[in-house]
Amino acid sequence: RRSDIISDDFIMRPDVQQIMKRDEVKGYAVLLSDLTEERRQLEESQQLKLEAEIANKAKSDFLAQMSHEIRTPINAVLGMNEMILRESHDDGIKKYSMDIKDSANSLLSIINEILDLAKIESGKMELIPANYALSSVLNDLYNMMNIRAKEKNLTLIFDIQKDIPSEYFGDDIRL
Repeated sequence: RRSDIISDDFIMRPDVQQIMKRDEVKGYAVLLSDLTEERRQLEESQQLKLEAEIANKAKSDFLAQMSHEIRTPINAVLGMNEMILRESHDDGIKKYSMDIKDSANSLLSIINEILDLAKIESGKMELIPANYALSSVLNDLYNMMNIRAKEKNLTLIFDIQKDIPSEYFGDDIRL
């Protein structure tokens, strides 16, 4: 059994071979392999891995905290905006209010996507399969994208085949 030779400056691995002549040991050949650089690289990669794991945990913790911190004011805006929609009789105000609602829901959707990415990375993503209507998904997508298109003076047109199924099974939120 061989063991490495370790000092403060180097790590060597000996390999000893017998030199034989007519079934008699005449001497030994010793080969020393310098493992210093390999060991240094291994320790460095282990340190980098540990630092990456710590950084990833910090990112996940930050995203979890920000999830609550960001969603709370957006939900407050949506709640107050809902009151404006219910109580206002002015069509212009209602139009502005619907734009606020669409934009806030779009922002909430983007935040959820970012948080879903963090869940995927941590292996905590859960899909919630259910029956859903494709028309509803496309309507939500249109409303979300149409706001951005209008901001850029673009016309958004969905060209959808008439013969595609109307109901599907899956997680329509993460679709």
